[in-house]
Amino acid sequence: MDKKLNWIKINKNYKGLWVALDEKERGVVAVAKNAKEVYGKAIKKGIESPILFKVPEEALSYVG
Repeated sequence: MDKKLNWIKINKNYKGLWVALDEKERGVVAVAKNAKEVYGKAIKKGIESPILFKVPEEALSYVG
């Protein structure tokens, strides 16, 4: 069974930072203040196609 990401923990620990996940979204492989830096860190760790995103600084509710 694949390991699930804990999005609550990611949002809490990495507020305002860029995060790189491995290709299968199993875990955070790098963290940095900008996308270029986090991408470079992930590539150096051998992740060929990292998934990048910026964690919001605060969680906002959405009602639609």
